[in-house]
Amino acid sequence: MFGKIIDEKLIFAGEKIPIQNGWITKPSEEELRANGYKEIVYTERPEYDDEEEKIVEEYNETETQIIVIYTKYSLTVEEHNQVIQYKIIEEENKMTPRRQRELDLKKEGALEFAQTIENNIIALRRKFR
Repeated sequence: MFGKIIDEKLIFAGEKIPIQNGWITKPSEEELRANGYKEIVYTERPEYDDEEEKIVEEYNETETQIIVIYTKYSLTVEEHNQVIQYKIIEEENKMTPRRQRELDLKKEGALEFAQTIENNIIALRRKFR
């Protein structure tokens, strides 16, 4: 995989790459390198707690490669609360109209399912800062 850094963003080479007077379709490795593209090398992505941390891609560029490095940062209070709010919405979305009908009809397992969702939401709300 090849790409280049433009305005601090990693841009991947596609089936067509722009050149000064047009495009190159299905560029070879030599054509990519001649037009400033470099091989992209990924480092191992660390594990992280998505409620407390975030991963940011950073790039080290050498003559022939772009090395993608993952750096772990702590979430701000606002970011943490946004993550929790998103997880609450995910839980709420599990109660689909079909699940609600099952609950209304007292189908087997529907009450337990609804209670599990409610308990998950309560636990998530306790995590707000």
